[in-house]
Amino acid sequence: MDSDNLNPFADAGARATRIADGNNAAAQATLTASWDSIRQMLPAEDQTDFGELEKIVKASTDHNVKVASLVNNISSLGSVVMKVLSHVP
Repeated sequence: MDSDNLNPFADAGARATRIADGNNAAAQATLTASWDSIRQMLPAEDQTDFGELEKIVKASTDHNVKVASLVNNISSLGSVVMKVLSHVP
């Protein structure tokens, strides 16, 4: 424990944050690298919907706006969402 820090959990919390950040970065890198591979697994008729799904996910909006956009488009994107998720191990 840092002698200047009076909180006995601060070091453990900082360590957990570093581990979580590393895990999130690795997972994000894997997902980002797999957009093309997922696209290649989908049939031609799903390419447009997958492109729309990718736009929603990659948009520079906050999480709630992305979720709302997905909900608003679920009737057209639901099938491709299920196909994409079925490829997740």
